[in-house]
Amino acid sequence: MSIDPLDVATENDDQKERNSRLNAMVAVSIAIIATFMGICHVKDGNIVQAMQMAQVDRNDQWAFGQSKSIKSKIFETTAARLEIDARTSSDPRPLLALAREYRAKAAAEEKDKETAFDAAKTAAKSYDDWNLRDDQFDMSESALSLAISLFAITALTHKRWLYFVGVVPSVFGIILGLAGLFGWGIHPDAFAKFLGT
Repeated sequence: MSIDPLDVATENDDQKERNSRLNAMVAVSIAIIATFMGICHVKDGNIVQAMQMAQVDRNDQWAFGQSKSIKSKIFETTAARLEIDARTSSDPRPLLALAREYRAKAAAEEKDKETAFDAAKTAAKSYDDWNLRDDQFDMSESALSLAISLFAITALTHKRWLYFVGVVPSVFGIILGLAGLFGWGIHPDAFAKFLGT
């Protein structure tokens, strides 16, 4: 049985054409993913800055609330001491008046303390909200990096099925990236647990 050189050349041309189309699909996919990753990276950088600001604000407000609490206790203690001294004083009225002033100052400090602690809780909530989006971007970047690696192997091996395997983490990464960009409540906890984090 002889092999017709024309048939072999046609088969080679067909294979080259299929490989060329596959490589084009890979190149376009990688270009789209890389562009999307770049956009997500810029947004994630801004979110990390917002997280840092929220964390600083939380710590500042917490420390401010603690200082207000300490001042309140000092004023309360001073008021109690003045009231004790008033019991043995020949004219207790000035000491009691001063004790009332210190109790009023203590109440004002307590109010300021509660306001500061509420602000610290708000900043902590803000941090958690930003952190969710940061996690989405991190998981998106991991999935898209995996997809790019699979596409690179596809280009080298010309295995069409491998391209479609790479589409799976691409879709997952793009969904999580969009969730991070638009603030969707999709949380990658289940996937993070699967990966052992």
